[in-house]
Amino acid sequence: MKTFHFDKYQGLGNDFVLFDRNLYPGIPEPPPDTIRRICDRRLGVGADGILLF
Repeated sequence: MKTFHFDKYQGLGNDFVLFDRNLYPGIPEPPPDTIRRICDRRLGVGADGILLF
């Protein structure tokens, strides 16, 4: 299992997990299943979505 640094921002009732792609060059965009697991509020970080920048 790999570990990744992320930030979580919230505002006006929405929250997003942010990943800085510059920290992990060459890593492909995560598949939809992985995104759903990250956003799961019971088993993951919990968010409305993720932002890759």
